[in-house]
Amino acid sequence: MKTEDTLFAILRSELWQTPLQLSLTEEELNDVLTHARRQTVLGLTVNTFIRNNVSISRNTLFRLLAYWNQIKQTNGLINKELARFSDFMRQSGVDIVVVKGQTVACCYPNPAVRQAGDVDFYCDAENFGRAAKLLNDTYGITLSKDPRGKHDDFELNDVHYEIHRRLTDFSMRRHQSYWDMLLANDKGTVVRVGDANVPTLSPTVNAVYLFLHLFYHFIVLGVGLRQFCDLAMFLHVHRMSIDSKQLEQHLRGVGLFAAYRAVGALLVDKLGLPENEFPFHLKPRDRRRAQRLVPAIFNTGNFGHSVKRHFRGKLMHTIETGIITYRHAMRFLPIAPGEVFFNLRRMTMGFFKSDD
Repeated sequence: MKTEDTLFAILRSELWQTPLQLSLTEEELNDVLTHARRQTVLGLTVNTFIRNNVSISRNTLFRLLAYWNQIKQTNGLINKELARFSDFMRQSGVDIVVVKGQTVACCYPNPAVRQAGDVDFYCDAENFGRAAKLLNDTYGITLSKDPRGKHDDFELNDVHYEIHRRLTDFSMRRHQSYWDMLLANDKGTVVRVGDANVPTLSPTVNAVYLFLHLFYHFIVLGVGLRQFCDLAMFLHVHRMSIDSKQLEQHLRGVGLFAAYRAVGALLVDKLGLPENEFPFHLKPRDRRRAQRLVPAIFNTGNFGHSVKRHFRGKLMHTIETGIITYRHAMRFLPIAPGEVFFNLRRMTMGFFKSDD
């Protein structure tokens, strides 16, 4: 069995809590662990090994258990701080919407072993300024500006936060207008994170946003399997709350309905999402497109960190990045022609502008 297929089998076992018979040589085990680390699913992989009593050498097991425990401790810290932060903002009258991360981790059968990242939350224009002032007045925090103006960053009690002015930047104006309208009109909901209710997007809008985040990183330099697992678990847990007709309308409104179905086929065929839990009927074409996405996942790793580079100088590194991005994005042209084409056009213009 290929390493990629083995990793998919491991993830299916963890996501759906099914038994797994697995015997690996030391070389095969190291290959699987290398891929799992690149795909940010090492915690899920180790948990599968533990549940299924996979034979591992003593030294490797101790090393993996240390990492496994570190992930659990980090999740515990973030959950506690997120609950405190969310309550602080609510009591201060600042409306925030927490996205991704811990609000999706709670969909997993074992949330504590999903590798955590930053805490991302969105504020509209009015609440963004109020949140920034509140953080400065209360904690003396000055936000670090993102060069693209999409979000600002800050650290609080050992947790990294990103406060977003915008959640997604589309390449086509009409798609951006549709998304902005959808986000402005969303009434949101709350999810249970640890011991607290945390505000987030409504299930149908979140089913769009989780895909948008995955897709736009994917077409530039890549995303890891964690983001695909997140979407699969979210669709599974919220299957009764997601309005498939509205979801299709929204996806067509942002020009990504075909891309959503291709990713959905990957979730079903590779990660084991029950086909009747994916909101749309999958066609053979969707499955063929999904197969073509798999090499891109494993070649780039999480956010493109596994891409092999050959140049270190600033100019040549930038040119190489542009070439890698162009080649990578062309894989997605058939399933999202408008967004991919105009995204490449925007990046090309940005490159020449920055090179003036």
